[in-house]
Amino acid sequence: GIRKFSDKETLPVWLEKGGYKTGLFGKYLNDYDQLNPYIPPGWTTWVAFDDKNGLYFDYKLNINGKSKSFGDKEKDYSTDVLAEEAVQFIKKSKEPFFVYYAPHAPHGVPKPAPRDLKNCKKLGVPRNPAFNEDNVSDKPSWMKKLPKLNKVQIKDVDEEYDNKICTLHAVDRAVDDIIKALGTKRNNTAIFFLSDNGFAFGNHRWDTKACAYEVCVGVDMVISYPPLTKGKKVTDQFGLNIDLAPTILDLAGLPIPSSVDGKSLVPLLRDLETKIHDNFLIETYNNDIEPPGEDYGIRNDQYKY
Repeated sequence: GIRKFSDKETLPVWLEKGGYKTGLFGKYLNDYDQLNPYIPPGWTTWVAFDDKNGLYFDYKLNINGKSKSFGDKEKDYSTDVLAEEAVQFIKKSKEPFFVYYAPHAPHGVPKPAPRDLKNCKKLGVPRNPAFNEDNVSDKPSWMKKLPKLNKVQIKDVDEEYDNKICTLHAVDRAVDDIIKALGTKRNNTAIFFLSDNGFAFGNHRWDTKACAYEVCVGVDMVISYPPLTKGKKVTDQFGLNIDLAPTILDLAGLPIPSSVDGKSLVPLLRDLETKIHDNFLIETYNNDIEPPGEDYGIRNDQYKY
């Protein structure tokens, strides 16, 4: 049967019980503003967006139970503010600790940091065969109904693509600052770098997310842990978001609850040929089509159904 979600059994709770200091910096869940100022169990330090406000400027953060407003000055840029909070947490915490850094960039209407505007390049969406596809007769019924993007729409998609990339300059700096803050602790720290979904940007005439195509569901995951990943490069084996909790617990030497859906990726980190999953389930909900609907699929290493 379907179990009701309980935030009393989550990764930060399990880590805290194992002696970890835990810190969240950025986005928690969609609609967290309806729970704010509630702080879920397991978090030693809590610096969370109030979702109903801005993403980059003019936003509020719940900082350990107290609301703090930020304006539209350069110093208020959310990616930078959250990075500094994470850095201070690292510098003040004794080992072991767990940092969850979740900036909004490149979500929403992307706004690059003011200092990066001069570095924003006009790249435009790569013009691969799927971009603004001519023939969609072999596509799902909802996609067959999509008209080709016009010149104005293509210009908008290119601009959004470029601006989203430009917001990541600040994320790059944040990652650099966090790694520098680790100092020698870096040698015994696992870093996971990933995103929640891809974006179509005009592929198959579709310009957002919520599609079952690789451009939406295929997201790179980078894991760096010096004792296990030094010198290793790339594998096309599957790593899923449900694998994060058991992998982190495994690396921390803590028990993995039987209730988790995923598997530890530690065997894959030891040997890039190790297969953790033969296939995985794809679930998307698309409310931008008429009528709104759900997509389900199965993906293995060669096919998608």
